[in-house]
Amino acid sequence: MRFHPDKCHVLTLGKFWNIKHAHPYNIGGSLLEHVEQEKDLGVVIDGELNFEEHIFSKIKKAKSIVGLINRSFDFLSPEMLRTLFIAFVRPHLEYAQAVWSPRLIKHIDAIESVQRRATRLVSGYRNKSYEYRLRKINLPTLKIRRKIGDMVEVYKHLHVYDKSSISQKFILRKRPQRQHNYELQRNFADDGVRGYQTNSLFYRSVDPWNSLGVNVVASTSVTNFKEQLVIEWKEKLHKL
Repeated sequence: MRFHPDKCHVLTLGKFWNIKHAHPYNIGGSLLEHVEQEKDLGVVIDGELNFEEHIFSKIKKAKSIVGLINRSFDFLSPEMLRTLFIAFVRPHLEYAQAVWSPRLIKHIDAIESVQRRATRLVSGYRNKSYEYRLRKINLPTLKIRRKIGDMVEVYKHLHVYDKSSISQKFILRKRPQRQHNYELQRNFADDGVRGYQTNSLFYRSVDPWNSLGVNVVASTSVTNFKEQLVIEWKEKLHKL
């Protein structure tokens, strides 16, 4: 396969000012440009892996759709809003979230604000609390949705994916301690307890997974796993 040098860039992970010390790459004698961020498979990846550009671009798109819904309907029932939000808005806020799931409060709140705004569109719900609106519309918070997504991904790693492709970051404990026989060994990030690495799927998902009940992790299918997980996390669904 031949690559066009004008369509290829170099992305260095780390502080952007370190790029001047990075190795120069070239194709066919053409020097490749170093960039601060690059889109790959629909996700904007930046050198520091904070995904801020990706997050706010998706928020902007989702808000524009919420605005369109608002202008298109004079009346919205809880069922109508739920259907529209799940079909047209939420996918923009969740696509590939296992990769870019936010760690900063400002990003978490900004994403949640889209659903906060959308649920106010239901006729008669504008002055109700967010938790009340979620319960009546039957929507979980987007934060808990991301946690559910993480758990589903771990379940697939252990029960669905080809074992040869499973990351070595997911290692079962040789001696499970408390909850179940699928407890994972804890990993320790190289950049400290507050570094960006700690927010990757391989680090952030271990403790929630290990705390699940045996009836959840031993589910016989992904569908059953989701159902059991929602039952176990019933009290968390509508709370931040």
